[in-house]
Amino acid sequence: MTAKTWALLALCMLPCVATASDTTSFGEWHVGFSEDKTTVFAGTMNDSGSLLAETCATDKDSCIWMLTIDSVCEEGAEYPVLINSDQSAATATVTCLGRAESKGDYRYRFNDWKSLESVILKAKKVGFAFPLQQDQFTVVRFSLDGVAKASQLAERLALEARKSSSGSTRNVTL
Repeated sequence: MTAKTWALLALCMLPCVATASDTTSFGEWHVGFSEDKTTVFAGTMNDSGSLLAETCATDKDSCIWMLTIDSVCEEGAEYPVLINSDQSAATATVTCLGRAESKGDYRYRFNDWKSLESVILKAKKVGFAFPLQQDQFTVVRFSLDGVAKASQLAERLALEARKSSSGSTRNVTL
């Protein structure tokens, strides 16, 4: 497993890092399970160490898209973002999930995954523009080489994990 993949996993804030045999790559995107199998991720890092990822829970029908970047935010606060790719553009709102423990960057969850996916799933590159104080923006760019296949695989693996655990005799809290 490459150093980039290990860093990607750490930034996803997965409970335990997956093993090399648990990851699959599609272009610049990596897909895998957390070691405890509670989360499936599909994600990529840019050259600055920022992360764009989709994470899916294996115990419930829940996937989120998130960014981990070095722009400070207040946990729970919502922020506007402009999404621009070589195919289209959209506006979105993200919610700050707080500071990532691994590197000190901040995590943002996309509130409307449909807006994001409408821009990224057929594009080659994407940029996100976040307004800062006064008249400045911070722009974060990512390669989308492999994003569609990686996202489909992560969602399918999470669904298969939910189906296989539905007949389980494992204790659960309802």
